[in-house]
Amino acid sequence: DIQELKAVFPSYAKRYELPLEEMAKLNIPFLNLGPLGKDAHQYSERIDMEYSFNHALSYFIRIIDLIGEEA
Repeated sequence: DIQELKAVFPSYAKRYELPLEEMAKLNIPFLNLGPLGKDAHQYSERIDMEYSFNHALSYFIRIIDLIGEEA
């Protein structure tokens, strides 16, 4: 949802713009592996270090391996 996405972008429309509506029309599949914790993507963000440094890292490595296999 574009409105929800705008809500979690710090300073969106105040310091920068992105063509979100045009990007949505491209219909490109994606995977978002981001932070887990309190206030993700906000100035007060607190991350779950166990997830971020152990679990998420292995997810990123696996995704890179899968993309490399398809290339």
